[in-house]
Amino acid sequence: MLVSERELGSPDRVGALRKMLEPGSLPAPVAFHLRARLAGRELFAATEMVRDLAARETRPGRAHPIVVNGRVDIALAAGAAAVQLGRGALPVGAVRGLVSHTRGLPSVAIGKSVHSAGEAAAAAAEGVDWVIAGHVFDTDSHSGTPGRGIGWLASVVTRAGDLPVIAIGGIVARRVDALRQTGVWGVAVSGAVWAGRDPVETVRELTAIRWPTAPDCTV
Repeated sequence: MLVSERELGSPDRVGALRKMLEPGSLPAPVAFHLRARLAGRELFAATEMVRDLAARETRPGRAHPIVVNGRVDIALAAGAAAVQLGRGALPVGAVRGLVSHTRGLPSVAIGKSVHSAGEAAAAAAEGVDWVIAGHVFDTDSHSGTPGRGIGWLASVVTRAGDLPVIAIGGIVARRVDALRQTGVWGVAVSGAVWAGRDPVETVRELTAIRWPTAPDCTV
């Protein structure tokens, strides 16, 4: 999963997205998580832009899912695949009810962000489709707060049961082997891609890594 924390309007970032989303550009599908703090109109426009770029890939099993942070209304209206719920978001049950009563629009999957093994267990009981757990390693986006570590991540995976767990926070390719040992379903990456010299090549490197527990999306 590729996370975008900031506005997508810069020419460099849009150019990188276009290149990433060229049909056949990446070794495997990648989910795009729009987490930028934008007003509704701007977030909707950004979601539509990424959706349209991703739609150029038409081969079966190669679709790039679009995930909208927090805004189930925008996820539904823009035809995104999923909404990611954080702290302070609507309860999962309320979101499920909203989705089930919204006729004429495609349904969306629901992910939830968690920061403890207990939160992961609670999310599993709520019936979400996956959790994003972090931050695992030190990261600039949480400067001053140490990463929780591999042992912590393993405990999250255990408490989550059969629920897919996606690791986030300080993720780089050289750490993936250790992460896979915990049983996580995949990883979510932001800084390693957008702050690097070649965002497209970094995503290619990460999507080339095979995750036996994640048949549809590797990063």
